[in-house]
Amino acid sequence: MAKRRKSGGGFLRGVLYGLIVSVAIFLGLSLGFPLVEPAPMASVTNPVQTAPQAFDVGPGSPDDSGVSVGSSSDSLPSIGSSDNLSTGSAVEQPVVATQSAAVPDIGDGAGNTVEVAPDVASEPDPVAVAAQPDIVTASESAPSLPDAASGEAFDVFSVPFTRDSDLPMLAIVFEDTLEASLQLLFNAGIPLTFAVSGDVQDRQVSRNFRESGFEVLTLMPDNVPIDANLSQSIIGFIENVPASIGVIDNNNTGVMIDGTATQVLIETAAVNGMGTIAFAGAGDINARNLAQFYGKPFGSVHRVIDGVAENAAIKNALDRATLTAQTSGSAIVYARTRDTTIQALIEWIASPRATRVQIVPVSQIMRP
Repeated sequence: MAKRRKSGGGFLRGVLYGLIVSVAIFLGLSLGFPLVEPAPMASVTNPVQTAPQAFDVGPGSPDDSGVSVGSSSDSLPSIGSSDNLSTGSAVEQPVVATQSAAVPDIGDGAGNTVEVAPDVASEPDPVAVAAQPDIVTASESAPSLPDAASGEAFDVFSVPFTRDSDLPMLAIVFEDTLEASLQLLFNAGIPLTFAVSGDVQDRQVSRNFRESGFEVLTLMPDNVPIDANLSQSIIGFIENVPASIGVIDNNNTGVMIDGTATQVLIETAAVNGMGTIAFAGAGDINARNLAQFYGKPFGSVHRVIDGVAENAAIKNALDRATLTAQTSGSAIVYARTRDTTIQALIEWIASPRATRVQIVPVSQIMRP
C-alpha cells in the first residue's frame, strides 16, 4: 500500500512540474514576441464623397483662364481649377445666323428685269443647330460668292453634288433669254446650269444664279469678230459673268468653226481656270482635243431640245437625250428660257423616262 501512494505522489509532482515549465515557456515567448494591435477598420456606414473639380479651359486672357500655354521650350501646359465655374452649369450656345439666297431677278415674259422675292428662312434654334448638308441644289442657299476666284474658277464655282453612280448623267443648260419667268425652274429643285451672255450689262445676274445654287457659264455673244483681239474680247466676256465655271460657244454664230479661233478660246479659258463647251458638229472634236491637251474641263452639247418650240417635240428630244446618256454614260442638252420649253421640261421631269437618268450640274460631265 505504501508503495502505491509513493507512485501516485510522483505523478502529481510531474503534472505540477509540467505546468510550471509551460507557464515559463509562455512568458518567455510573450516577452520575445509582443502582440501588435491591428489597425482600425474603415467605417463603411458613412463613406466620404468627393465632388468633381471643375476646370476653366475657356478662351480669355491668362488672368481669367485656367490654361497656361507656353512656348515649345516650356513645360507642359498646366490646368488649374476655376473658382467661378460651377459643375453642371449649362454652356451658352452660339447663335448661328443664316442668309437666304436671292432668286435671280430676271425674266418677266416681256423682256424686263423683275425681282422675285425669295423665301425668308426662319432663324434656327441656337441650342440645337442641325448640320448643313454637303449637297447644294437649286432649292438650297449657297454662301455669298467672292469677287474673284481664289483658285481655279471651275473648282471654286462648281456646285457641290453627290453622284448616283447607278444612273447615267444628263446636264441641262438654259440660255437666259428674259422671255419667261423662271420661277417654275427654281421650284423644280433640279441642278440646272444657266448660260449668261458675255455682253450682259448687269453682272449681278450671274451672281444671283450661282448664289441660288445653279452653275453658270459665260455664253459667247452673237457675231464675235475673229481677229487679233479675240482673246481680249473673251477676257472681257468672262469678266462680265462672275462665278462662271466655263465658256460656252454660241450656237448660232460660234467661233469654234474656225480652228485658230478655237485654240484662242480654249487657251484663254484655260488661263482663267475655266472649262469650255462646244456644240456637236461645230468644231467640238478639235476643241475636245485641245482641252485634253491643256488638261482642262470640256463638254459637248449633244442636242438642242427646243429647236422646234412645241411641247411634245421638246419632251421627245429629252427622251432621245436620255437614250444617248444611257448609251454613252452622259449627255448635255441645250435650251432657252421660253414658256413652252420650261413647261415641257417640268412635265418631262415627272415622267417615268426621267427616272432613268440623274440630272446633274454640267461640271459633273465636264471634269477631265
